[in-house]
Amino acid sequence: MKSTLASAHHPIAFGHPSLEALAELGIIRRYRRHTILMEDGDTASSLMLVLEGRLRWYSLSHDARTRELTLALLGPGELVGDTSLATGKRCGTVITLTASVCAVVSSETVARQVQADPELARLLWHRAAERAEQSIQTARHALFTDTYTRLCALLRGDLALRRSASEEALTHAQMAQHIGCSREMVSRILKDLISGGYVTRLPNRCYRAVRPLPTRW
Repeated sequence: MKSTLASAHHPIAFGHPSLEALAELGIIRRYRRHTILMEDGDTASSLMLVLEGRLRWYSLSHDARTRELTLALLGPGELVGDTSLATGKRCGTVITLTASVCAVVSSETVARQVQADPELARLLWHRAAERAEQSIQTARHALFTDTYTRLCALLRGDLALRRSASEEALTHAQMAQHIGCSREMVSRILKDLISGGYVTRLPNRCYRAVRPLPTRW
């Protein structure tokens, strides 16, 4: 189902009039949970502005044992596909975690709007640079720290994912995707941290550190 933003009566909060004007030019599309919106390597033909819902941007390994690494969790007011505008190719895969609503703007419309509003170009560049820095930080954690350190960072909310395991109910498999390891490893570390009295599992299935986590385990 699609409609214009004006007819959908969605509140827009993108932090700048230029981005809000761009969203007004988009087509409203509603997506079910677990819908893949774009895949790594696809041709980039549009930009999405999130109005409702939660999305996950992630990368897949290309070895015999496929693994996933979450690059960012996205929500209302954020852009999807902004890092692909310059290259014309999608970088990473985006999937909806909940039912979601996005304003979809074609690349041609974005180009015309950038010419009419130079401030928009600065904003898009700034957002894309922030996203690139965020993904570099995530990759640095995955490459240069051990699994225990990465899981502790997730529990504390230190990762650039913007949401931590202490704020949101995540399965062990989802935590593993966030930090690039196996579900079994997450389960084993959490079991030890809970047994040691460092972490507790709340009734809403969120995990919370109740004592400073050991630097090494």
